[in-house]
Amino acid sequence: MMKIIINLIFCVIAGLMIYLAPNRYDFDFCLQILILYIIINIIYFLGNKTINYNAANFDFFFMFSYGMTNFIYPVFYMNQNPNVSVFALPFNTHIISKATAIAYLGYTFYILGITVYHKNKTKLKIIPKVEDNPKFKINNLFLRLIFLIGIVAFLGYVITGGLTQLQNVYSGKNVSLSEVGTFSYFNNIFAICCNLLAIFVFLIKDIKTKITIFIFLIICSLLLLATGSRTTVLGIGLILIAMYGRFIKKITFPKLIFFLLIGSFIMTLVQLMREEAFSADVWTKNIGKTKFDSTFDIFLDLIINNRNLYVLVDFADHYGNVYFLSTISEITAPIPGLFSYVSSNIGIPIELISGGALPTFIELGRDSEWGLGTNLVGETYIGFGYYGVCIIMFLIGLAIKSAQKSSSKNIYSFVIYYLLVSHAIFFPRAFYMYQPRTLIWSLLIVFLVLNLTKSLYKKDRNRNQDKLLN
Repeated sequence: MMKIIINLIFCVIAGLMIYLAPNRYDFDFCLQILILYIIINIIYFLGNKTINYNAANFDFFFMFSYGMTNFIYPVFYMNQNPNVSVFALPFNTHIISKATAIAYLGYTFYILGITVYHKNKTKLKIIPKVEDNPKFKINNLFLRLIFLIGIVAFLGYVITGGLTQLQNVYSGKNVSLSEVGTFSYFNNIFAICCNLLAIFVFLIKDIKTKITIFIFLIICSLLLLATGSRTTVLGIGLILIAMYGRFIKKITFPKLIFFLLIGSFIMTLVQLMREEAFSADVWTKNIGKTKFDSTFDIFLDLIINNRNLYVLVDFADHYGNVYFLSTISEITAPIPGLFSYVSSNIGIPIELISGGALPTFIELGRDSEWGLGTNLVGETYIGFGYYGVCIIMFLIGLAIKSAQKSSSKNIYSFVIYYLLVSHAIFFPRAFYMYQPRTLIWSLLIVFLVLNLTKSLYKKDRNRNQDKLLN
């Protein structure tokens, strides 16, 4: 109960900070918000004994990314280097203080959601330890079938031109981000299978199968990095780190921070090479020429999403909320072709019904070759205002903790939680509805493969029994 009271106090403080937010950029105010953000995290992680135990989980990855996408620019860049990267594009700087306070409000309710769930389950005495070994079992055939589906999907992706298309998008060769084709569905299935392989690989004992899967994931990751794409690779990496920390050896805060620094530096090099041919020479050249004007420059891919927060808050204040319109693209995504049908018949601009598309449309217009991304808090605010920020962030915290605590009891909760882990760094810079297509298709693949393997094992067992009887 004490944890809930403390977090409620932080929620009240966050509300007061919004009320006190100046109508202009104020460094001291933004610094106070950053300090409050650090304090609430210290209290949360110390209370959960995460500092000296395994820190490789959704909570840490999300906390790190959330801080970068909402609180770093106003304190460390606005005065020293205000036009860094996409911040050279125009936006209303007077909204920064208010938007930063809104981001803090969202985080306090996210932490409250986590705490409320934990308190309720502890009271009912039905909460399992997250470190418990899963009560479900999978066999080698299950993983081999997913591996086979992944290979077929990857070959289909390459044959239909997906890899070339992806490379053209990231090199800026006059290719629209909204352009899709058959390859996009192969890409979805391929990425899902890669995530599932990373999720389940630590649960099997067969060494040869493990090695084969690791080699496959490494090769696929290198191919994707060569095109300039990092999202799938990052997701696989986060899953493997989290699984290693859970099943092999705990990863403490200092070790995890070291991993993040190394990983961020590598991803920065990939960003620099997007417009050049991938080769050892280019890799070496970019290592030599990479210079950082700020300690936070290696996290600039996250920090630039501060601008999306400001743009979305400013848009909502001037034009009002879009409510459920922006969720249409995500709700219809699991069914191929449904969004295309709805968007062409609904009579509403596609940018308003596509979650995450508005910041790019506002600045670059329709069918842009580049995308500016979006911001989790900005999307909740433009959707439903202050109440939306509080309720949606609270529900996100509740859902994350529910999936985490159930992951040792149920294979589907296990998959859901580690898919969320794969998305943890990207989540604060994304739409608030976690990709329903990825989630539903992943669970569907697991369901089908699981039942297929059970059926095959049952037939094999019956066949062996018949042989014994004969």
